[in-house]
Amino acid sequence: MTSSPIPASELLIGASRTLRFEGEQYGSGISFFYVDNEPGMGRVSTATRTPRRGS
Repeated sequence: MTSSPIPASELLIGASRTLRFEGEQYGSGISFFYVDNEPGMGRVSTATRTPRRGS
């Protein structure tokens, strides 16, 4: 299996600076949000496991 980078523009949520990666459609077991805030703003990002179907 070959992997290649996913352009950030495909992960953007609306006009915000937040990216959403939903791993299932890429064969990954994780999903996450990446928030590009100014220094001192917002929270630390978190990653969560995507439940596998049939498990």
